[in-house]
Amino acid sequence: MRERISEPMSDYYKNEVELPLLLDDYDHLLIEELLVQRAYAIMLTKAGILSTEEGKKIIEGLEYVKTDLKREDLNIDNEDLYFNVQHCLVEKIGIEIGGKLHMGRSRNDIGSTLNRMIVRKTILSVTEDLIALQEELLRKAREEQDVIMTGYTHTQPAQPTCMGHYYTAIFSALIRDFERLKAAFQNTNRSPYGTAASLGATFPIDRELLAGLLGFDDILENSLDCIASKDFLIEAETSYVNMGITLSRFAQDLYVWSTYEFGLLEFGGQVAVCSSIMPQKKNASGIEYAKSKVAHPIGSLVSTLCTLKNIPFTNCIDIHEALWYYRSGVTEIKKVLGVLKECLKYSHINKERAYKAASENFCTVTALADYLVKTFGISFDQAHHIVGEMVGEATEKSEGIAGMTPELLERVSKAYIGRPFKMSNLEMKNVLDPYYNVQSKVTYGGPQKTSVTHMIQKADENLQNEKAWITQQKEKIEECYRKLEEEERKIINA
Repeated sequence: MRERISEPMSDYYKNEVELPLLLDDYDHLLIEELLVQRAYAIMLTKAGILSTEEGKKIIEGLEYVKTDLKREDLNIDNEDLYFNVQHCLVEKIGIEIGGKLHMGRSRNDIGSTLNRMIVRKTILSVTEDLIALQEELLRKAREEQDVIMTGYTHTQPAQPTCMGHYYTAIFSALIRDFERLKAAFQNTNRSPYGTAASLGATFPIDRELLAGLLGFDDILENSLDCIASKDFLIEAETSYVNMGITLSRFAQDLYVWSTYEFGLLEFGGQVAVCSSIMPQKKNASGIEYAKSKVAHPIGSLVSTLCTLKNIPFTNCIDIHEALWYYRSGVTEIKKVLGVLKECLKYSHINKERAYKAASENFCTVTALADYLVKTFGISFDQAHHIVGEMVGEATEKSEGIAGMTPELLERVSKAYIGRPFKMSNLEMKNVLDPYYNVQSKVTYGGPQKTSVTHMIQKADENLQNEKAWITQQKEKIEECYRKLEEEERKIINA
C-alpha cells in the first residue's frame, strides 16, 4: 500500500512512531476495528456493490482475521492496524475479493467511527463506576443520616448539619455529572461512517445501515464534519474533569476531617499505609491517591485542547494523538472513582467527637439570633449584634459556649436595646443544642431529618434511573451487534 512512496521508513520513525501506534491500536481497537469491517462487508453486499458470494468470502475471511491475527503477527511495514487487518484478509481470500472491501471508504471515516465507538464505550464504563460510588454514598447517607456535625464556611464553624445532608449534597452534584456524561454519550453516538476521506464516495453507501449495525443512534450529516470534528472528545473529557473536581473537593473534606485536630473521621487500614519512621502514624494514602489522580484527566483535557486548537478542519495525525490523551484521562478518572468508593467504604465517623465539637464551637448561636427575632420582635441586625457581643465576651473570658447564659443575654440586650431579654436556662440550652438547631430548619433541602430522608429517597430513585439508562444503552448496542451477526449469517447461508 506504499506504492506512492518509494523510500522505506527510517528505522527511527518505524520503531519510535509507527510501531508504538500500531501496538497501541491493536491492544485497544481490534474488537471495534473488526466490527467496523464486518458491518461494511454487510452493507456492500446488501447494497449490491458486492455479490452475495463475494460478501460471504469477505465475512468468512474476517472471521479468520478475528481468530488468527496475533499481536506478534503485526508487520510494521503494513503501517497501521487497518492495513494489517486488510493484509491478513487478502492473504486468506486473495486480493481479487479481499481488495474490494475498501471500496468507497478511507481510513479517515474508519478511524472517526472507531474513535466514537471507543468514547461511547468508555463513557458507559465510567458511568458504571460512578454508580458504584453513588451507591456507597447513599449507604453512608442512610447509615449516618442522624450524625450531627459542624457545617463550615470559609473553613470556619458555621452552623450545625448532619452527615446525611453532607453526603446527599455530594450525591446531588454527582447526579449532574451523570447527566453531563449522558449528554456527551448522546453527542458521541452519531455515526460518521460511510463518508470516505471526508468528501463522500461514488458508490451508493448506505450510511443508515452502517449506523444501525454498529449501534449508533443517528448519523452525522455533513461528510467533512464527520471526519474533521472531534468536539465529542472535548465534551467527554470536560465531563470527566467536572466530575473529578467534585470528587477532589469531596476527598479534601474527608482528608481534613481525618486529621488529629478535627478527629471526625478515621480511615481503616484497608486504605491506609504506615509511616517508615513514626510508629504511631496511619497515613490516609487512599484519599491522597484519589486527589492526586484528578490531575490526570485535567491534564488530558488540556493536552487534547492544545492538540486540536490549531489543526485544519480536516483529518490530521494530531487527532489520533488526542485519542491517546483521552484514554489516559479515562483510565485515571476510573481509578479516582474506585479508590474513593473504597475510602468511603472503610471510613468511620466519630459521632461523639462530631457532636461535642458542634456543641462547643459556637456554630449554634445563629439559632439564638433567630430566636430573639421571633420572640422579642427585634430586627435580625439587632439580634446579630447582641449575640455577637455575647460570643465575644464568652470567648474573652475563656468560658466557651457555657458562657452563653440567660444572665449575659439580659445584660447585653439591656445595654444595647434598653430592655432586658429574659430566657430560662432550659430555653437557652435547647436553642443552643446542635440537634435542635438542625431539626428547627424549615428550608426545603435543608439538613432537618424529614428533608434529608426525602433527599435520600430521591437519590435512590435517581440511582435506579441511572442504572436503567446504562442498561438500555448497552442492550441497544448489543442488539445492533446481534443484528450484525444475523445479517452475516443470512449472507453466508444464502
